[in-house]
Amino acid sequence: MAALNLSLYPPSISSTVEPDHGITLDYADSGKLHRRGLYAQQHYVVTLNWDLLTLAQRDYLEDFILRYRLETVTFTLDGHDYTGELIGGPVRRWVSGQLYGLTAQYRAVRVASVDPIAAIIAAYAQASHWYDPSDLSTMWQDTAGTIPAQLGGPVARIDDKGNLGLAATQATAANQPILQRDSAGRTYLDYNGTTHTLVIPTGMPEPTTGICAVVGWRHDSSSGSPTIYVSREGAFDAQHKHPQLNPLNSNSLLTRIGNQDVTSFAGSAPTGGDYVGTVHLATDNAARKSYLNGMLYGTATAPALSDAGDSPTGLLGRNDFPGRIYGVIHIQHGIADADRQAIEAWMADKSGAGV
Repeated sequence: MAALNLSLYPPSISSTVEPDHGITLDYADSGKLHRRGLYAQQHYVVTLNWDLLTLAQRDYLEDFILRYRLETVTFTLDGHDYTGELIGGPVRRWVSGQLYGLTAQYRAVRVASVDPIAAIIAAYAQASHWYDPSDLSTMWQDTAGTIPAQLGGPVARIDDKGNLGLAATQATAANQPILQRDSAGRTYLDYNGTTHTLVIPTGMPEPTTGICAVVGWRHDSSSGSPTIYVSREGAFDAQHKHPQLNPLNSNSLLTRIGNQDVTSFAGSAPTGGDYVGTVHLATDNAARKSYLNGMLYGTATAPALSDAGDSPTGLLGRNDFPGRIYGVIHIQHGIADADRQAIEAWMADKSGAGV
């Protein structure tokens, strides 16, 4: 049995999953026509389409499909784990220049998959944001969420996979980040550092039992301390304890809760690298801890949490941020170290950072 890792090269949104009823017609001994089901289990025909592949990416996928054409293959798609066999393809498509497409079909059975991040969010049952550019089904060309975003095109909306459902949006075309994919198949939001930003509406409450925010990113410049993610755009003080993460001119990462800052050492986060940054407050009055690529780099004493009625707007990439955002997971609650590490590992896989 072989495993096809679709997180490495995510299929395009034109991929389909259709039930295969396995119905055939035949005649019984009496001569009466019957409809019979071929399969005891429920089967599905999964058509996997990939677009805008480089030559190396196309060859990798094609080699995998052909190598295991006579074996059972497993993969995860649309919230299910599939186990099946190849029934069609691979079929190549030339898109333009050095970009290619590929299609393969599998007949498979499936079970509901357990998303590790969704399970962590559900376990704490607290307010949460989860913005995941690797999930192409969550991004749109319009703020209403009716026109799917396309690689190389603008993103006016990204859905919140957390339990608040607060989609981050941008109605002005010139201010919309661009959906891109890197050479390793990882998708991200690309920001120009002058106009691009997505606004998170009000709805994230003030934390009362801690906080954990994890961000995957790459910055092209740290001039002016650009903001990657902030859940309270505005004044900072000890009471308004919402997180913010910024790269600094010293090639370091600054994390903030309220008006309390912790900065990683100079040179630890130079431009052009992929990173995972975390700010974690286990509970009210606990020491605030900050991590870069899974390594603790600083703590700060946290005063009592207050202003529970505060419900600010936030930003997914302020307009001064030049670079990539691979994802944000923000749980408005302190979490266990094992859960924090699981989130960081997941984000490292999405961003390519070395956690």
